[in-house]
Parts: sequence; C-alpha cells; structure tokens
Amino acid sequence: DTLVVGGGQAGIAMSEHLSRQGIPHLVLERDRIAERWRTARWDSLVANGPAWHDRFPNMTFDDIDPNSFATKDRIVAYFAPPKFDALPATSTAFETFKSASREHARWARNNLRPHRAPGYASVHIALKQQGEAPGDATSDQMRAIADIGETYGLDDIRVAHEQDIVLAHVKLNDVPAVYAALKAAGLHASNAGMGSDIIACPGLDYCNLSNARSISVANEIQAVFADPEFEDEVGTLHVNVSGCINACGHHHVGHIGILGVDKKGEEFYQVLFGGRADEKATIAAIQGPGLKHEEVAPAIRRVIDTYLSLRRDGGEKFIDTMSRVGQAPFKEALYAAA
Repeated sequence: DTLVVGGGQAGIAMSEHLSRQGIPHLVLERDRIAERWRTARWDSLVANGPAWHDRFPNMTFDDIDPNSFATKDRIVAYFAPPKFDALPATSTAFETFKSASREHARWARNNLRPHRAPGYASVHIALKQQGEAPGDATSDQMRAIADIGETYGLDDIRVAHEQDIVLAHVKLNDVPAVYAALKAAGLHASNAGMGSDIIACPGLDYCNLSNARSISVANEIQAVFADPEFEDEVGTLHVNVSGCINACGHHHVGHIGILGVDKKGEEFYQVLFGGRADEKATIAAIQGPGLKHEEVAPAIRRVIDTYLSLRRDGGEKFIDTMSRVGQAPFKEALYAAA
C-alpha cells in the first residue's frame, strides 16, 4: 500500500524505516539502487556531513573515521551485495543435521528462511523462550550472537520487528555449528513465526505510559503453546501484546492482538482479531469488552481450538481460516466462559 519513488539516499532511508515498522512497501527506481551516486557524481564528491551523521538508518561507516566524510565510492559500497561463495544448493552436513533429531528438524523448519544464493540460508533467532520476557537477551547472549555473526554470518546481524534477531547470510554447511553455538547460549528456541513467538511491549512492569502489564500476559499465552507438537499443529500465528494505545507491541496488526486498558485502576485486556503486517496489511478489529488478566490465556486457547475445528486442512493458516469464515465464531469462543 506504500510506494516510495526513487532509490536514492532519501528513498532507501525511508524504505528502511518502513521495513522496521513492518509496513509492506515498494521502492521504484529507474536504474540501480543509488544509481546517481554510481554514475552521475564527480569522483571527488563526498557526503555533506561527517560519517557519524550522514549514514543510512541502522547502518554505520565502520571502516572510516566518524568525523571524516564518506566518499562517493564508499557510499556506493553500502549497496554492493556480499560476496557469496559458489556453493551447491544442497548440503550433506545440513541434511544430516536435520535428520539427527526432531529438535533439529523443527528448528530448521521454523527458524530458517530461504536465501537467494545457493547453499545459504537466513537464520531467525527467536528470543522467545518459555517464561522469559519476549525479545529479551542478556549481555552474554548478545556477545554470543555477535561472535556467531562474525564467524558464520558475514558480519551481518539484523534486528527484526518481531523482537528477534536475524543472521541474514549463513552457509548451509555452517548451520549445525550455528545451532550448537545458539544452544550453548540458550538461544535455540524453535518457534519463529509460531504462536509463542509473541511481540510484546515492556508494559506496566517497566513503562510509565502503560495501562496494564504485557509481559505476564504474553508468558501465559506462550504457555498455551508449551507443547511443541501442539504449536506445530496450530502453525503460523502472530500474537501481539501492547500495554497501552501507543501500540509498541503492534497489537493492531496481530492475527490476535491484545491491548491493555485501565478501568478504574484495574487491568483489562481488549482482544482484536484479523490484523496483518504482510502484503495483505489489515488493521485488526476489537471484539468487545476487555477481559481480566487471568481470563486472557484461556480465552486464546478457546479461539485456537475453534480455528482447529474450522480450518479446511493442516495447511490453512489461522488468519486464512478467519478470513474465509469471518470473525463471528472466534468471537463467540472468546467470550464463551467470560
């Protein structure tokens, strides 16, 4: 729904901001990205400001002095793709890893994403261990991620809007070593994109703007999916929790959104259905009165059971079933015991 015209400095910067917000968009450029910098600038041209200032969002000029001015060629190098090794599309080491255990197979299925270069994959590190604050990582874990990214990921580490970490470029041959290092650091959750991979703001525990707790509600919903087999049966599901209308947890674009509200000093939670942050972006709809804290997770379980009873087959996702049959049966399940 969003169109950015021009793939120059401003257009690329805007694209990065939109991506970080999970907003689908398209950048139109008549030539290559940063074409003007490549072919229509004097060789002596430098950026207008120092490197610490004139950088692209979420990027830095690590190889030059922060107070110096980036050259034309250095700016163009921002957009040069990494140099990938020529590899076969399949890896015996990776296939052996997957077949070694159900744990390995599940992690590979849920946490790896296809890569454009043969023999590579993108690794999604889900920071969503059961019982932990969604998106949290210790300083030791962040150091471990940095080491893994440096050793196996072409020094490319990205923060995803799902409050997870992505290693964008990992050789399939290196996946077993990456998994072993993640497991040693306690970062091997195999639930990326699943029901327990919840986006949640800090909520009332840490934020003075919040109306209600978010982390504890998220943890109780996570517990609904504690059985990996049940979570796999449910499949792709985006649950987002915000502690107030500022929507830092993106509740408005969750398949299931939870919004904390304050009613005369007591926490309640409105439930929303039908949000999407993909190419079919949709704002979720509030279903009705808020639920008490202890009512939320049981209500979500009833909604999930309704989905399992209504879906056409194991391949129809929650959001697709809801789009097909409408929200009414899910709302009925939500308030069945309220």
